[in-house]
Amino acid sequence: MVKPSKKIERDIARLERFRDLFSELFDGPEPRPGLVQEVAIAAGESRQAYADHDGRMFPVQDDIYLTPNATPMTHWKSAFHDASDLDPMTVVAAVDLAIGRAQQRLEESREREKGVVGLIAAILRWPSDLREAVGPSPGQKRAAQALGVIGQILVGACATAVGAGVIQLAVWGYQVITAALR
Repeated sequence: MVKPSKKIERDIARLERFRDLFSELFDGPEPRPGLVQEVAIAAGESRQAYADHDGRMFPVQDDIYLTPNATPMTHWKSAFHDASDLDPMTVVAAVDLAIGRAQQRLEESREREKGVVGLIAAILRWPSDLREAVGPSPGQKRAAQALGVIGQILVGACATAVGAGVIQLAVWGYQVITAALR
């Protein structure tokens, strides 16, 4: 698991790529070779990012078919059909809304990652980072679980040692102050 700000930066890049490619397809008189495929791939890549950043769903009427929960990523091609009530500007506006929300979350995330709290979060995130980095095969999953448990024990031990050190430092500071006041 990467830092939340890095994940959000990737999400923004995916959403912007989809929006830019879709706009190029919509605005251009004749699509360049491979553009439709690029838009489809970008839609797939950005689908989760759109959902993660409060991308809204809306009903889309295509001819006689009504899709109650459509997203720009799943129904972008409908924007080019005359019988659809989904227009290209709605697709772009919905994606821009998700990009704006992601940028807001990015700023908040960067603030939270600063200082001691961010350092502690990074240390506590380490076992899950390790498990996520391991591949999907059953043997790798078992190894990742074992390493994750060991990592959690190590993180717990380190957190306990740091906590005890902070308490010891506070006691020592109290003793020094009270001795100086006597």
